[in-house]
Amino acid sequence: MFVIIALMLTYLSIGFQRGFDSNILIDDSNLRDYYSGLNFLITQYSMEKPWGYELSASGNFFDNYSDMNFLTFRGSLFYFKDFGKVGNYMESGVDFAWDIFSPYRSFSVIPGIAFRIYLDEKRKSALIPSWDLHFLFSDESYNLENLPRIRLNTGLWGISLLLMATLKWRYSATYVQSPSAGMVGWSARPNYTMITENLFAGNSSIRLGKKFGGLLDFYYQLDYHFLPTKNLVDVENLKEKLDPLNKEEFAYTGFSHSFIVNLGIKEISINYNYTFGYKDYRIVDTVQSSLPRSDVAYFHSLVGTIPLVKKTLKAGVSCFFKYEVNNSNLVEFSYTRKEFGAGLYLEL
Repeated sequence: MFVIIALMLTYLSIGFQRGFDSNILIDDSNLRDYYSGLNFLITQYSMEKPWGYELSASGNFFDNYSDMNFLTFRGSLFYFKDFGKVGNYMESGVDFAWDIFSPYRSFSVIPGIAFRIYLDEKRKSALIPSWDLHFLFSDESYNLENLPRIRLNTGLWGISLLLMATLKWRYSATYVQSPSAGMVGWSARPNYTMITENLFAGNSSIRLGKKFGGLLDFYYQLDYHFLPTKNLVDVENLKEKLDPLNKEEFAYTGFSHSFIVNLGIKEISINYNYTFGYKDYRIVDTVQSSLPRSDVAYFHSLVGTIPLVKKTLKAGVSCFFKYEVNNSNLVEFSYTRKEFGAGLYLEL
């Protein structure tokens, strides 16, 4: 959750993109439109001072579907502590995100802490335990998420190895209007009933990487998503894939594979990501009905940047293409999405 720009006192980035999305809602409605995107990022971190911060704002504004516009402001404040032993340090801080203008307006605050402990003198092996507490507020509901995780970074025979395990527990409370509302007198004021949920999930990963000089990096990652307990979820809510309160991660068990290729040709950067996932949904609805569902998902992402100016001021062009397919035994959960965009960026 922490981003540190080392040896750089201030970093400023501004970007503009023009893009096309074939399926804005990521569902079978296939809403498609062109959009304009803006983003702004400023980071302040000094090696002489333990404090740093990062502020960013981004938004996508669609041509025809104005109710699907997004504008988000994010920020981070973090503290760095060196314990005196070479390589051992702590990061702590708080992140926040505010979806100012979108169909799913919300506000979240994430305080957290992370330790990096090097296990050998050559600094090749490191153990990184961390913990986040996520508060998410949206409309008439609020959520509390507890996220402990641990990572082990090491390497063997020139191959980097990352092992990671994460657990997530979410407590959510939603206020809904009571059917008894609407009576005369004092009872005419709306009455609300609070519905609470406790959901659990986890993820474990293994990632192997290999660098081929300064030209090519290749990574393979295997993830297994699991449910420690049986969760009760609202099946209809699973269809709102863009909603930050989406409970899909608490409703499936399965594997996913990721192949990541980073290619740098002189000053040109190309990043390709391929993800294949099989999700076996063992859903028990809030009304105790069982819903069997199996999904097979494919995702391709290609991102490239070409710098045109590389001095104190950096500027260039960027482009990206994303292709996503989700095939489900339930028609309402099957969709295809294509997105393409290109733009300009400026860095100070």
